Amino acid sequence: MGNRSDVRKAKAILALVGWCAILLMVAGCASSPAQTQDAQSKSPAPAAAEMPSPEPEPQTSGLVISTADTNAEGNGAAPVRVELVNPETLASTTLIDRPESSGLTLAFWPAMRLALRGWSARQLLSPSLDRMAVQWRDPEDGSSHVGWVDADGALTDVSQRLASGSSDFAAAPQHVNPLFDAKGHFVYVDSVDSTLHTLDSSSLAETGKVKKGYSAAWFEPDGSVDANPPSRQPVDILYGMPGGYLLAADDIMDVVSDTEAVLLVENRLKITGPAYERVSTANSDRKYHALDRNKVPAITPVSDWRIETASVAPDKRRVAFVATRGQERSVFVVQIDGKAQPQKIMDFRTDQSLWFWR
Repeated sequence: MGNRSDVRKAKAILALVGWCAILLMVAGCASSPAQTQDAQSKSPAPAAAEMPSPEPEPQTSGLVISTADTNAEGNGAAPVRVELVNPETLASTTLIDRPESSGLTLAFWPAMRLALRGWSARQLLSPSLDRMAVQWRDPEDGSSHVGWVDADGALTDVSQRLASGSSDFAAAPQHVNPLFDAKGHFVYVDSVDSTLHTLDSSSLAETGKVKKGYSAAWFEPDGSVDANPPSRQPVDILYGMPGGYLLAADDIMDVVSDTEAVLLVENRLKITGPAYERVSTANSDRKYHALDRNKVPAITPVSDWRIETASVAPDKRRVAFVATRGQERSVFVVQIDGKAQPQKIMDFRTDQSLWFWR
């Protein structure tokens, strides 16, 4: 009897343990979602993937400013650097960067009385602003070469690429006056036969008929080519304007429109057009407009700052100009209507030049 009683007790204990285990399992399953949710709420959220910062848009407009080669001797040395400077933020992008003391010069020289400013300076750079036209002389054979410097300072010798090399007695190149036209063609003068050549910048093939009678050349505001340096003109320098007439003035800074230009007259920037000029036919087979200085409206007020050069903004509503006073040298911006005072935007070193506003 005792054995049977012990067996019954053991079975009862086992059954009780089994039911307890079942109840614990059920309770655990019931609490599992809540515990899981609580654990999830306490666990740190995964870090959001960092998005890469967008690269800044390349700068395509601003003031084109050159830095002179201070180690070069003589006039007309090509700059060692050309930059594009935002007139609002003063952020700059290097366009051309070349080694110093390489003997490179620019196309314009003092005898031409043609300063590098506004429309004239645009001829030294390709329309994409990634090439600068230069010339240089080889002291060994006395030859004169033309070509361009690109953005990283590499020099392309156009004269060498054009050389035939047919014989030792072949004439050494005497190429001068390298420029770029508005279409990006490379232009130069061969001083041996006084011919003007216009080349495709990629293939260096002639794009048109070779023109004769050019000892020097430069583009007028209307895009036409003048064969004679302005110093040879018997009267005021004559500029072909896009509107189809000739403008007689010594100090044209930049072109505003087909009929208007910004001039420097008695240390004041003024805007001129046919309405402020008198027509003449002397010394020309075409009618030209001679400046009537008493009528031309002023852009800048009278000041003791001495204006050096100026260029018109692409929006044709503003003008940037360089002026000096004592040891000060600065760049100013003024509204072209002359209704506001010029605002200084930056200091300017003596080795810097304002070429144009792109």
